[in-house]
Amino acid sequence: MRNEIVCPSVPNTSVRINLGSKPNENYCFCPLHLHNEFELIHIKCGMMFFYINGKKHVLKGGDIIIVNSRVAHKTETFPGTMNIMIQFGTDPNIGETGQYHMSKYLSRFVNYGGTDSFVMRGGEKITDDMLTHIK
Repeated sequence: MRNEIVCPSVPNTSVRINLGSKPNENYCFCPLHLHNEFELIHIKCGMMFFYINGKKHVLKGGDIIIVNSRVAHKTETFPGTMNIMIQFGTDPNIGETGQYHMSKYLSRFVNYGGTDSFVMRGGEKITDDMLTHIK
């Protein structure tokens, strides 16, 4: 298993954003890895499998998954899938960028039920509420 080093894409933060601008043309497998950052993925369309602690999560268009920091996971993304991925740290010294507040807000979803990840299904109120913060 590899320890992924997340390189920020937003200046002066520990935030990395990957906006899928078009659907994947090919199958993509990301091997087992972990990182210090939280990871939020919103599936805009298509299908993705997320494997966390031996459990397979099937994600479809409209779903969101949040994975806690330092949680080992692997993914399979299928052709025609488009998603948004946001990885972010919890460094309280970032302050003015608002990243700390984002981490604090999202961590309550991850900690809901004491799990390493939290899946929100498309069409549910909690998913709609979360989408207002990431659109």
